[in-house]
Formats: sequence, C-alpha cells, structure tokens
Amino acid sequence: SESSYYRASGTYTMVATFAGGAPTGVEIEPNDTTAQVITSGESIVGSLSTVSDEDYYAITTNSAGTLTVNFQTDVSQRYGYQFFILDEAGNILASETCDSDCVTSRGESQSVSVGLGTAGTYRVLVRSESSYYRPSGTYTMVATFAGGAPTGVEIEPNDTTAQVITSGESIVGSLS
Repeated sequence: SESSYYRASGTYTMVATFAGGAPTGVEIEPNDTTAQVITSGESIVGSLSTVSDEDYYAITTNSAGTLTVNFQTDVSQRYGYQFFILDEAGNILASETCDSDCVTSRGESQSVSVGLGTAGTYRVLVRSESSYYRPSGTYTMVATFAGGAPTGVEIEPNDTTAQVITSGESIVGSLS
C-alpha cells in the first residue's frame, strides 16, 4: 500500500520479465557512489527511488572538447530533477533543473554544455530538486561529447585562470 494507514482497494496485475545479457539504455543499480559507465550519445532511462537517491554516471573523454547533457522527464512536476556535470575531483562544472518545463510528451528538454580543457573522466550526477519530495516517473538522459577545441562555451575550470577569448566571440556559460 502507498499509505501506512489505508489498504489499497481492488486488485493489481504484475508481470516480471528478465532478459539476460548486459543491460543497455537503463540505469543500473547501485550507482549511488560508484558511477555507471556510459558512452557518448547513449540514452539512459532512470529514476530515483527515494528523495536521497543519487545517480552517478561516468563518461571518459580522450581529448579536450564539449560535454553536453540533455535531460527529459516523463512527468511534469513542481519538484523534479537536478543534474550536474562534475570533474574528477567532484567539482560542479555545470548544472540545470528539469521539472515542469522539460516533459518528453511535450517535446521539451533541458540541456547544459561545458567546455573541457583536458581529457579525463567526468561524471553526471542526477538527484532530486527537493530535499522533501522524490520526483515521480522516469528521466531520460543523454551525455554527448564532441572532441576538439571547445568554441562558444565556457571552458572549465576557469575559477582562477581566465579563459582566453577574442573580441566579438560569443560564449555560453553558467554558474554552477
């Protein structure tokens, strides 16, 4: 029962199906502390089981470039998901929120891009936007890496060392 006070009425029907082999396209538990390894362009469907559940994904790059995370949810909700791009030390490079404005059925999504100055393993963290409410439904997340010198995006880290730009160059960035 959903409630600790009331019994659900009626009946339910459930079917459990198992398909052998390495899972693809779905969140693999546990991924709360050890990140699930993903590849560029791989679409992952996942969910949060509790308000404190955190899903980590790791993507390894072989050069400098731009990492973009695109995110959607199947349920419009007031308190949805937060997603972050982290460096190897766990520093937040970029973040965004997906709640009522990135619903798959309406063709909406949220994305964030960050320029990476070096090759390495970067992580994507997905967690609840609220510390009191767990997001409903599932999310779909795609992390895409494009190698080469990043252009037009903020290159991290740039907290203490300035990013060199040219006159008239347009830069998209965010404060994490």
